[in-house]
Amino acid sequence: MNNYGLTNTSKKQKALQFKKHLKTNTRAFLVILLLPFIICLLFTFGFIKGHKTIGPEYAVALLDANGSFGSAFRISETKVLTAKHVVDHLTVNDEVTLIFKKFSPPIETQAKILFMPTDGISNYASSFNDYAVLELLEYENLQNIPELPLGISEGLETREKVYAIGYPVNNPENKVTDGIISATSFSSKSNEYDFLLDVNVDVDNGNSGGPLVLEATQEAIGIMILVNEGNHTKANLALKIDKVRGELERLGSTVNLDL
Repeated sequence: MNNYGLTNTSKKQKALQFKKHLKTNTRAFLVILLLPFIICLLFTFGFIKGHKTIGPEYAVALLDANGSFGSAFRISETKVLTAKHVVDHLTVNDEVTLIFKKFSPPIETQAKILFMPTDGISNYASSFNDYAVLELLEYENLQNIPELPLGISEGLETREKVYAIGYPVNNPENKVTDGIISATSFSSKSNEYDFLLDVNVDVDNGNSGGPLVLEATQEAIGIMILVNEGNHTKANLALKIDKVRGELERLGSTVNLDL
């Protein structure tokens, strides 16, 4: 009888242990099953901050040239491109303010005008001068700001997808607008300007100096400019990036020009 009693107790203990293990395993299984959904909810409601993708728009700054506003974009550790007409009331070595507003909080820094063509810009024919190169003064502290790679504007075709990035005058925030290449040159009054891209992109005055990006490569293929000729204003034109490559090389830019 005593042996029987001990055996019966042992069976009860084993049964309790089995139930305990089953309960533990069930909880573990449920945790594993529900964990992805829990993590997803935590990301959704902001309890966990994921790694933010840094796209081309983070390389584009609002340019304050002593009260004249436009856009500019970083292309190397020290160099920034913009449109000359945004800064042509200043001179070489004058300083301007760049505000990379896509970041939170925005990153503000100073740059100096390193180079801009001396010839004026008065019409379509002279718009090949509408670019300026800036040099960052404190680039060592700007590691978070990406560099927008330069593409090749030679060989582009109509209807290729592009987008412009900049700061339109009525929208102080970084704006990206999609569109297509309407023509790989621009014609006006029987004159054809092969250094310009005509694009079907919604832009405004403040976009001047910002990049035109080829969607397929995520590279800058042009600088958005604004041309006034007579009573006609043409805003959705871009100066082909190939036109500034020689000047960038002369200035010793660290950009990979793919030449």
